[in-house]
Amino acid sequence: MTCIKEEIEILTLSICTLQQEMENEVKEACLNYGSQFFFTIRKNVIEPFIL
Repeated sequence: MTCIKEEIEILTLSICTLQQEMENEVKEACLNYGSQFFFTIRKNVIEPFIL
């Protein structure tokens, strides 16, 4: 049972890490290319996942 619990914790941790890395990249992209680039990313990449 602890095996499964550990697996879930590792998975959760890696998802959180991935999420943070993505956020950092989006922030960087926003700083580098301005709001137009960020808007394009949001429209083409993020929104299709939400809808």
